[in-house]
Amino acid sequence: MLADLKSLAAGFDIEGRHFAWGATVAELRRACAGKPAQQVWETAALRYPCKTAYGFPAVGFYARGPAEERPVLSLIFDLAPYAASYARIRSEWWADAIQGALGEPRRVYRPDPAEVRGVPASGVVYSAGWGCSGAELHLSVYGGFRKEQGGTSVAGLFIHWRDEIAAAQPYLAGCAELERRLALIAAAAPQTEVFGLGSAQTPFRGPPPPEPVPADEGAWRRAQRALRCSNLCETPAPWAGLLRDDQVLLWRSADAACWGLANRWDCSLFDAGAATPRQWSNLLPGRGPGGTRLGVGDFVVTDVHNSEPVQRLAQALEPLLGRAIRCEQDYDS
Repeated sequence: MLADLKSLAAGFDIEGRHFAWGATVAELRRACAGKPAQQVWETAALRYPCKTAYGFPAVGFYARGPAEERPVLSLIFDLAPYAASYARIRSEWWADAIQGALGEPRRVYRPDPAEVRGVPASGVVYSAGWGCSGAELHLSVYGGFRKEQGGTSVAGLFIHWRDEIAAAQPYLAGCAELERRLALIAAAAPQTEVFGLGSAQTPFRGPPPPEPVPADEGAWRRAQRALRCSNLCETPAPWAGLLRDDQVLLWRSADAACWGLANRWDCSLFDAGAATPRQWSNLLPGRGPGGTRLGVGDFVVTDVHNSEPVQRLAQALEPLLGRAIRCEQDYDS
């Protein structure tokens, strides 16, 4: 019900059932086991029908997190029209009720009436956002009726858990253990090889931080890695101090039990013989300038197109991966 919006800081509701922030995608999927699942194209995402969303008529909802065993961070409720004719739809029907529960919105977008006439169903004629202790709610009213999988929708209720530092707390211990293991490896004289690239690398980052930006950027980056990466953590200080922005280090432990890649900021660790996802693409200049991307697990190397250093790195990785890495080539469109 609308009163449940006041508990937005603590979690989200699906047809009256409350889920505390921290509930994983897998847990929500199990809770919806009796509902007919609808098609989604993203990983760690689900879509199910629902009849109500916080007291408003609805036709379905979508939820997504960084991974199946990580928390739900985003939800979208497809709100049903309350009138058969679009001309009778008024944003106030939803906005006034939400404002009564959460107060004045932080931001409102309402185009000039002359502009609204030409807005298609794929566009938005009204949007407003509210914030609530690490969580955000946005209402968007569309320019017409949209056909969603669950039925006809005319507005969307978007809910996000923005406090990723809090969301990551249950997973930080695993990251700390990985960093301790890497520190010991770095101190034990592993084999290392440095590859100089044609472009600077960048630290791993997920979505932009909320406003205000977290004061401790290091804590925010650790949280983003803990939520989105299974084998990535802070680069050990001895290696970080060795590398320039445009360099990548390939390391192998002295006992050959594990190996990984590192740049100045992020370091990966893979156990020898373990199945490791990898992807190598080379985009030739087209409409865009082109470029090379080599991904191994969560670690990504980028460079100019036809990068010779990335080619050498891929060749050096093949014995560690136990198979060839095939390069996919296309044009940068």
